[in-house]
This record gives sequence, structure tokens and C-alpha cells, in this order.
Amino acid sequence: GVRISASEWTTGGWDIKDSIKLTNQLEGKIAYIHVSAGGNQAKPDLMPEIKALYQIPYAAQIKKESNIPVIGVGNITSIDEGNRILTENSCDLVAYGRELTRNPNLPQFVAQEMRQTQKIHPSYVRSFSNKHQK
Repeated sequence: GVRISASEWTTGGWDIKDSIKLTNQLEGKIAYIHVSAGGNQAKPDLMPEIKALYQIPYAAQIKKESNIPVIGVGNITSIDEGNRILTENSCDLVAYGRELTRNPNLPQFVAQEMRQTQKIHPSYVRSFSNKHQK
């Protein structure tokens, strides 16, 4: 797979059109494309507001224009946000990136919330399963 920055957020710089063209050239050569944006220019003049799901429109546009599975990122912080993105067919997979840095136990909390504690790794069960707590 390949991770790309879909836009440099800079006038005259790499943008979503370039990313779509690149993605189409990669078709048949990669299993997925991981779509991020920004971060490669010191002072981007077209930087969007950093808010929940702010990079998902790039992933959605690339998904619409290609046949490669797309991973989306961009300040996704909850299972509800991730599910909404998938339900809306904006991308094929969701990456929780920085949220996992802030909360590395997010998968266990989600499993607990969804009553799927059997999916929690045995070494974490006592911390996340009510039936094992005293």
C-alpha cells in the first residue's frame, strides 16, 4: 500500500487532482491507498480548519475516482465517527492515527462498549470485562 498527502494546502502545489491521477496510475500495483493531507509544507496558505474528520473528503473523492481500497484519516476520535464514515462509503477503512497515540486502549474500550469483550486480548480482559472484575 501507499500513504499519500492528498493536498499540500499550498497554491500551485500538489493537490487532490494530482492525487487522483497518481492513484489511477497505481491501480493494479497496490492493495490500498492511505489518504492523508498536509504536513509537508512549513506555511501552507490553503490550510483548512483542523476539526473532526477534516481529511475525510480527500479520501471520499479518491475512493469515488478509483478502484483501490481507501483508508481515511483526519481527527477521527470515536467509534461513532468511524462507523459514520464507513456507512457513508467515504472510505473502505478508518485509521485512528493520533487518537490511538492519545488512547492506545481505544480498541478495548470500543469492544467493551459494543459488548464484544470476547475480542479483547486475554492480557487485557480483567481491565475491560465486567464479568472478570471483583
